[in-house]
Amino acid sequence: DLQIAAMFNKSEIFPIAAIDECATFAPAADANEVNNFYFPMSRANNVTNFKILCHFQFLRKQSLICLWAGHVKDFSRMCMATPEIDKISKQGIDALSKGNYELACSCWSKIIQADSINADAYNWRGIELIGMNDLDGAINDWNEVIRLKPDTAEAYANRGNALQRKGELDQAMIDWSKAIELDPKNAGVYYNRGVGFQEKQNWDKAISDYSVAIQLNANYFQAYNNRGRIYGHQGEWNKAFDDFAEAIRINPRSEERRVGKECRSRW
Repeated sequence: DLQIAAMFNKSEIFPIAAIDECATFAPAADANEVNNFYFPMSRANNVTNFKILCHFQFLRKQSLICLWAGHVKDFSRMCMATPEIDKISKQGIDALSKGNYELACSCWSKIIQADSINADAYNWRGIELIGMNDLDGAINDWNEVIRLKPDTAEAYANRGNALQRKGELDQAMIDWSKAIELDPKNAGVYYNRGVGFQEKQNWDKAISDYSVAIQLNANYFQAYNNRGRIYGHQGEWNKAFDDFAEAIRINPRSEERRVGKECRSRW
């Protein structure tokens, strides 16, 4: 863990790119990734040119930062090192894999407390909150992800799923469409939007989205199943039977076997 070994009133935090101005500091190994920040200290405690190496995960993409320690209410919280963040992140992912949503959520909350602009932590916590049936909390976290990183397709997709579960289908459809705009290769989002169109009885658009989902993921048996149901609803029994047959081939234990038999009798 990072240890702060000096008390001070004022200090400037210079990024790697500015270290050339300070001859007493060694040059950074990589000036493109701004991970390492050096703190030239004042003469507090008779320490001159005191150096602290901080790993701020949330400042990696910034090119210039200047903070005054006197303006930071809880400086120690900002100094959680990247290895510590990575350790807590792994604990959160491990807890999620075991279905322990509360423990996983607490892990991401710790990271957010230390790093309030960590979009990944908000995104993960949103997933845990869904597991805890806290739809509003999850939506708030994904709102924060989108505020911090507006081009995060996953956040729109996840928020759309939560909104759909709340019964806010129209807003969910907007989010899914935005997610597709940002990431047109995500089969799951096409499938979800297809479900939305199917609920709205917009059959042609539902078939189109299911078809794209199948193109992106040839084993998407749920998309075959739903598209087959629409074909059956439209009386296109040959197409329906083909889709159900493919769904059964991919997943022999699925319920499509029963529906497929119904189509075969009509066919």
